[in-house]
Amino acid sequence: MTAPFVAFCDADVLVPIVCCDFLLTAAEAGLVDVVVSEVVLGEVERNLVENFAHLDPARLRRRVADMRDFLADQIVEVGGLGAVGDVVNEKDRHVVAAALEAGAEVLVTNDRRLRDEVERDSLTIRPMSADDLGNLLWTIDSDTVSEVLEALFGKRRSDSLTRRDFAEMLSRHLPTVARAWSNRAKD
Repeated sequence: MTAPFVAFCDADVLVPIVCCDFLLTAAEAGLVDVVVSEVVLGEVERNLVENFAHLDPARLRRRVADMRDFLADQIVEVGGLGAVGDVVNEKDRHVVAAALEAGAEVLVTNDRRLRDEVERDSLTIRPMSADDLGNLLWTIDSDTVSEVLEALFGKRRSDSLTRRDFAEMLSRHLPTVARAWSNRAKD
């Protein structure tokens, strides 16, 4: 697999802001083509509003609208569910169907059960966690991934946020990538 390749993102990797920013910034840097469905973006919006009630819902909706704008040419319709076997649970069939419709080589989800189901269904798509994708991208082009992370750190930089703090934030969703980035900074 050589970059860029197509990676379909499930909602669970787009809700955490650091993980979402990493994936979209990696796409902007040309490391990967990120693809989503409108159904997934709807799930992202619903989860943000429901799970982050302490934040302004209008701001959360703007975040999803910004994602829609950025990914405008990368939003696919959910294809026929017939290509997805009964091994994949009913709740997630739309994710796999949309990934197949997009011609994605990778399905990025932190849902271990879904990854296992896709593996068992012997589909033409490789399931991986966001951290596994980040590690793959690091293996392909560590310099560009490092630039992506530096840009994300720069966006969040305040007098009180250190590289170590940012690496810790990153490690909640992308532990392998955070470790590689931290180790590179030490060299």
